[in-house]
Order: sequence, then C-alpha cells, then structure tokens
Amino acid sequence: MKAAHIDLSNIEHSSDLILEPALREGFSLGAILVYPKKSVVVKQQEHHHVSRKAMEVLFALACNAGKVVSRHALTEYIWGEGQVSSSKISHYIGELRHLFEDHKEHPVFIQTLPRKGFRLLVPAMPLESALLSSDVLRLTEQLENTKNSPIKKPFRFEIWRQNRLFKIAGTYIVMSWVLMQVVTVTLPIVNAAVWIDKFALLILIICFPLVLLYNWRIDFKLRQRFVLKHQNSDVQNQMSRQAYRELSALVCLSFCCLVLASLLGMQINKTAHGIGTKSKTSEIQADVYANSVAVLTFKQIGNENAQGVISVLQSELLSFLSQSAQLKVVSERVLTSLPVDATLETIRERTGARYVIGGSVNVQTDSILITTNLTDTESGYQVWSSKATMPLDDQLTLQETISHQVFNALTFLMPLDESNSLQFKPTDDIHAYDFYVRGKTLLREAYNQTQLKEAEDLFLNALSRDNRFDLAKAGLCQTYIEQYELMKKSQIFELAKQSCQSDMGETNIKAESEIALGRLYSASGEYELAKHHYHQAIALQDSHSLALSGIAQVLAKQEKSEQAAVYFLKAIQAEPGYWRNYEDYGSFLFASGKYYEASLQFYKQTILQPQSEEAFNNLGAAYYLNTEFDKATESWKKALGISPSANIYSNLGTSLFFAKKFAQAAQMYQQAVNLNPGNFVVKGNLADALKYAGNGKLQTTPLYLEALKQARDSEQVNEHDLYPRAGVARYNAELGQCDAANSGAKSILEVLPDDPYIFYDLALVAINCSTKDTVLNIIGTMLKLGYPPKLLRSDPQFIQYQQGILQLQSRQSGIQQ
Repeated sequence: MKAAHIDLSNIEHSSDLILEPALREGFSLGAILVYPKKSVVVKQQEHHHVSRKAMEVLFALACNAGKVVSRHALTEYIWGEGQVSSSKISHYIGELRHLFEDHKEHPVFIQTLPRKGFRLLVPAMPLESALLSSDVLRLTEQLENTKNSPIKKPFRFEIWRQNRLFKIAGTYIVMSWVLMQVVTVTLPIVNAAVWIDKFALLILIICFPLVLLYNWRIDFKLRQRFVLKHQNSDVQNQMSRQAYRELSALVCLSFCCLVLASLLGMQINKTAHGIGTKSKTSEIQADVYANSVAVLTFKQIGNENAQGVISVLQSELLSFLSQSAQLKVVSERVLTSLPVDATLETIRERTGARYVIGGSVNVQTDSILITTNLTDTESGYQVWSSKATMPLDDQLTLQETISHQVFNALTFLMPLDESNSLQFKPTDDIHAYDFYVRGKTLLREAYNQTQLKEAEDLFLNALSRDNRFDLAKAGLCQTYIEQYELMKKSQIFELAKQSCQSDMGETNIKAESEIALGRLYSASGEYELAKHHYHQAIALQDSHSLALSGIAQVLAKQEKSEQAAVYFLKAIQAEPGYWRNYEDYGSFLFASGKYYEASLQFYKQTILQPQSEEAFNNLGAAYYLNTEFDKATESWKKALGISPSANIYSNLGTSLFFAKKFAQAAQMYQQAVNLNPGNFVVKGNLADALKYAGNGKLQTTPLYLEALKQARDSEQVNEHDLYPRAGVARYNAELGQCDAANSGAKSILEVLPDDPYIFYDLALVAINCSTKDTVLNIIGTMLKLGYPPKLLRSDPQFIQYQQGILQLQSRQSGIQQ
C-alpha cells in the first residue's frame, strides 16, 4: 500500500491525546492485527512480540490515527511529567517501523513530521476478537492489491485453498475421522447397540454443513462491516461475489449431506427396530429358480419309532426327484444346514428353492400315516397336500406311494411323459431295500472301522438280493471311500475303485460315484485322475458343488492357487447354503495367509452352523492371526459355550494375552491346564500370562519348572520332535539357566528347521539369554518362513523390537519385489 500525498499546510496539531479504551482489546491496521494487552502483533499470520513501551506508543497513535501526535504528548502519556529524552520515542518508533517494514522517507504506516511529531497514516479499526479473523483481512488486502489486475477465475483452487472455510472443513473432517475411530474401538467393549456407530456418523454429517454455514455467516457480517469503511467499490464487489460463491457451494454441500443423512437415518431406523431388514441369513443368498424344489425333514408325530422312517423318507424322496432332468433339486447336504425352525424366507434365501415339500409322519400300532404338502416359498401358500396310510412293515410300498404322490403334485414342473423314465421304486425286493435302509442309516453316523464294516455288510446283502440296486451300489462305494480314508489300505483302495466304477443307471448316482472316485484318487495323490473324475461328475450334473470343491482342493495341493480360488468360488455359487464350501474356501485362504478373507468365509460357516464349535474355532483363529483380538476372543467364547475344551481355552487365553488382558488370559490358561494338565505349552503360557500380569517369580517359577519337566518328558518320547526341544530351551531361558538354553537352541539350529513357530521359541530364548542382534536375526528367519508380521508386532513379548521388525519386514518385502 503506497502512502498518500500529505498537504502539510492543513496539518492539525494536538497536544492532548484522545484514548479509546475499546482499542485496548485489539485493533487492525489493514491486514495487521494488534493486541495491546498481550503486546502481540499478528502479521501475515505470524505472531510478533513487541516491547511494552513500543506498544503504548502504537496504541496512542492508533487512538489518534490521522492526527499529529507530538513527542511531548507521547512522553507525557508514557512516562508522566518526568524528564525523559525524546530519543527514547525515536527508538520505539524505529522498533515499530522495523516490525511493519516501514520506511521513514516513504512511510506507509507511521509518518515523522520534523519538530512536530508523528502521525499514523492507516486508520485503526476496533477488533472484535471473538469474530474477526486474519483470513478475512488478508482476503481484503489481496483483493485490494489486485483491483487493477484481471479478475481471477471464480473457482480457481488457489482462492478456495486460502479460504478459512476450506481450512475449517479440513479440520472438521480429520477430527470426525479420529472420533469415528474411537467410537469403533469403544463400542464393542461396552456392548453397545450395533447402530450406535451409524448414529454417531449421522450426527457428524448433519453438523458438517451447519458448522460451515455458521462460520460463513460470521465472515459475511465481518466483511460487510469492513467494506463499509473501505471506499474501494471494486474490492466491495469482489468480496460480495466471493461470499455468494461460498454460499452456493455450501448450499450444494448441505443438500448432499441431507441426502446422505436421510439414507443413513433410514438404515439406522431399520437396524434399531428390525423393520424391513434381513437377518444375518442375508449373508447367504442363493439364486431362486422356477423349477427348484427342496425336500424338508418330515415332522414326527406320536411314536418315537418314526425317526428311522423320517430320515429315510427325506433321503429317498431326494433320490427319486433327482432322476428328473426338469427339476433342480436342493441337495441333502444343503438341507441339513437349515435351522430346525427355519422360515420359508430363510429356506428360500439359503437353498434357492421355489417350492418346498414337507409333511409329517405319525407311526401308530401297526400302520403309518404320512401327510405330504407342497408350499410355494414366494407366496407362502400351500399349493398341494395329500395323506397316505400304509402298513408299518412295508416301507418299500410306502416309498413308492409317496413318490407317485409327489410326482403328481409336481406335474406342472415335470411333463407327464417323464414318468416313463422315472424309477418310482428303487428295487422290487423288500428285503434288499431293508438292508439298504439300515446300511445307509448306519453309514450316516459311522465314525470307526467297526461301524463302516457293518454298513459294508448291509450294502453287500442288499446287492446280493438285487445286483441292479443302484442306491445300494452308491452306498457301498461311499462306504469303501470312508474306509480307505480311515485306514489307507491298498486292498480297500481297489475295492473302492471296483465298486464306484460299476455300472449305475441314474445320472445323479453316477455323478456321486464320479465324485467318490475323485476323492479316492485325491487321497492317494493321483491328482490328474482325481480332476478327471470330478470333471466327469460336472458333465453329468452341471455346477455340482462337491465336484467343483474337489477340483479346487486338488488345484490347491498342486499349488495352483489362482485357479483353486476360482473353483472354490464356483462351488459356493453352486450351493450357497452348504456350510462346507465356506469352510473349505476359508481353510484355503487361511493357509495362504489371507486371514481377513478367511474370516469372512468362516463367519458364513458359523451362520450355517451356529452350533458348531469347530466353525467358531476356525473363525477365532482367523481373527487372531489378523490381530483382531477382541473378535477372536468373542468367537472363542462362543465356541466354549458350545463345547468347552482345553484347546479353545488355550486359544482364548492367547487372544487375551495379545490384547494385553493378562489377568483374563491367565484365567483361560488355567482352565486349559485343568482340562489338560500334561500340556507343557499351555502351562508355559500360563506362566507368561502371570508374569505379564505383574505376578512375581514366586508364582511363575514353579509353573516354568513344571513346563520344563513336561517338555523334557515329551522330548524323550520322540527325540526328533523339535517342539519339545524348543520348549526345553525356552523354559530354561525363563528360569535364568542361559547356558542350557543357548546349548539347546544351538542344537535345534543345527537341524535347520523350517517351522516359524520353532524359531518363535528360539527368539524368546535369545531375548532372555542373548543379544539384540541375535534376536533380530531369528525374527528375520521367522518372517521368511511365513510367521505373520502383523501378529508379531502385536506380541507383548516382542514389544521392544517393533522398530527392528518393521525394518526387517520392509527389507524382505523389497527383496521379494
């Protein structure tokens, strides 16, 4: 800003100072802010401290801006009536000029008038410290300085970047992100409702435009006050245009926030009240086909002897309907994953069935009454119902009768001429059918060699009476497969091949036999033959999930991970309601180190198997290795609620230990020790938890001694097993017996183990008995062998090596690239 030309002839002299108390709170000189009480000057957003006397000089000049203030008046105001050299005033004027970068010959702020005094050339405006910002003043100065230059484009980023609202918006977004992180971490701890985090986000979204509009209103008022005292019309117009551009942008932003808030509000309302929202079954969504049919388990009424009839009835109806080329029949493996009280909506979502066949079985003294019905899952209406009464000892006739009735009910899906190709009765021999039913019932529950042998004999008896009984052939094939997987005998392998390769008439049974052969060759390591039979099954029955999953597992064994993942996903798509598809894919991802992705699959397994301890154990392990310790803890607690075991107590203890909840971890480890007192690893973990919980050596030393003794006993059983040997070294180190610990670690390293968990124990030995470099070398080997770096960084026992772990991880990532 250039100094105005001054006409000295019209100068007004004044020896009396006029002081304005309001300026004590602060005033502005153009874009410069002055705070007399604090002796602070803000220039270009930088704070400068001024001497108290210099500030008093500036204050006196500001109160009399435009007027000449004599040296005598200034000295009298500052020092009173005492005799003070006028050179002091010159000193403070010089200090102010230096601060303002003002020149005596061409002054902008303070003009010196020889033998008369000083005059402040810039008007001093009172500062409303709670409202006026330096950004407003700086913007005014920019507009004034560029009044003669071309007007900048209204949406130029530089203008908006320097805007105070832009800075406020950025600060608000950052603080909101931090707050949401805190909310996300805190809510699970206090068991808050699942919609609370969404509600917090809703409040932040609503407040965002309100905060910006409030600050815009303040700035707008200040600009109005400022420009009213500013005589430059160009500056006034540009400031007004800029203000209304900001308002337009804020209106658009407010509209977007309103739409987003409305959508989020509806979702919160649905979640909080359970209105219009799908249950967690929506995680499992099958495609619904117009010709798809599910056969549910029939309900039992009356005599308990009906249970055997019920299990066979469902299975045989499925076999009968699977003969039709027109129907898409939901498999028995998917149906067994349905909850007992499943609604039609749940059945439709998980199985993709348009129609459901169900009913009841009432076993009386010498007869059986079966009610069968057909329900449309889309409308919920029962479209057909029938009753049949048969002698209790003639299940074959009963099966044939029910099959005829169901066929008649489904004629709108199956053409009548298809009845010629369907086999309503699997065999004409009632005794063969009885052997088959008993064999199938036994096979379903068989878990040892004796039970499998009994099932084999029953199927052989059925085939001895009817050697064309395809269902019995399929049962025998399945029995031999189970026997081979249990005993791995070559003789059984040959029997399984002969049985599964025998001529079977029905397409669905042929497909199951091809899958059985695929399993057989996969178990024996003949992977190409296994894939061949799986593909044969797919050729017979398109999108057969067992065949697709079998191919995926073979490809995984051949280390063709990308192809394997494709087939796992195809299996899930073929039968979204079958729990094993998710377990198999989750296990594949888990083995590949993709723990988060694995947790998503295991979570779906828990939806389909809510009473499976194994499913929640799998989920907990995936969460744990992904360092989601709170989720792992919750999953393992659910597993304990289903079936308590030492293994799950130990897992839960480890999760709590990594979450730094050492006292709770010790309680879980103690439970594991109570159930399995001979496990040296769990006993050592209990000692670790007590140590980190603050317990002294008086409690931990006896536990380490017991763990050491048990590890030595295990080492004697199998001297080639490195786990007990590593345990011995580790517990020696914990007990301060470093010579024995280092000697044991050295003997292990000479074997060149390739298990990262062996090196985990060796790293703990080094922490207690060696140097930092040795520890980092062992950690480097752990990482190379596949130990999860994220988990290692979360381990309380390696907390002092975090920086080294990060450097090792970064170095190894660079080498791999």
